Amino acid sequence: MVLGSGNGGFARAFESASEYWRIIRVDNNPRFISVPHTRTLDILDWIDWIDSIGPVELVCASPDCRQYSTARAEKVTAPDLSVPHAIRDIIDYVKPRWWIIENVRGACQWFDDIYGKHAQSVGPFFFWGLFPWMDVTSRYKGQSRHRINRNLVIEGVGGYWEFNGIKYNKWDTVQRAEIPLVISQALYDAIRGFIPLTEWTYGDIEDLR
Repeated sequence: MVLGSGNGGFARAFESASEYWRIIRVDNNPRFISVPHTRTLDILDWIDWIDSIGPVELVCASPDCRQYSTARAEKVTAPDLSVPHAIRDIIDYVKPRWWIIENVRGACQWFDDIYGKHAQSVGPFFFWGLFPWMDVTSRYKGQSRHRINRNLVIEGVGGYWEFNGIKYNKWDTVQRAEIPLVISQALYDAIRGFIPLTEWTYGDIEDLR
């Protein structure tokens, strides 16, 4: 189940494995109804529709990032956290095996209190939740407005990210901050290949050496 699904990027890789994954996208904006598997529902009214969803193994969520973005001309000092809290309530209610929340670096000061400290960051994307580590390398190319450290860059005009060598311009007219397929694929691969420690065999350990 994908909450705040928008154009559907978070679950894109899972669509190719539809024999196992039953995808449900939830977004309150009716303009996304043409995206496959999308239901026009309000996350804040989740208690009214959640029982119709059925069992959920994975929850992905991507709340609107505009309140938290450091790229805003004016910072929001007290953002509306009703949707992030509702997402937390949904996770606690459906108890999925995996859950992952995506947003921007500026959300950390609020999301860490709701979901715990972010578990992974990939370029400009920050992730909270319970999920296997995603094998994605990121590199920023071009002019940056500000570099915080070796891995964290505030983007400037004319620059772009590469994820596993694939170019991604977060703000171009096609992608518009959509989670890129390479990250969706990395999440799919991580979940598909996950082996709990209780199920490891001697051969699995040897393969890691």
